[in-house]
Amino acid sequence: MGFDEPRLGYMHHVVELRPGGAAEKAGLRVGDVVAAVDSQEVHVLTDLTLLLGRHDVGDAVVLTVVRGAKRQDLAVTIEAPWR
Repeated sequence: MGFDEPRLGYMHHVVELRPGGAAEKAGLRVGDVVAAVDSQEVHVLTDLTLLLGRHDVGDAVVLTVVRGAKRQDLAVTIEAPWR
């Protein structure tokens, strides 16, 4: 995933997804704003990195995203890092 300028007082919005990657498979879209991981708020990129870093490959997490004016939860299974 790639991120850009902050908006809505939350995390940066998604500007890039790995084709066929876990986030794309879960329904994350370019332009979404990641607001929380497993109900823990994300305000800066470091928050997202730390929250996801607590999990192992194969773990399931719930990303709360803001898309337009709506919040929604997406179930994502952690995959190995993209190289």
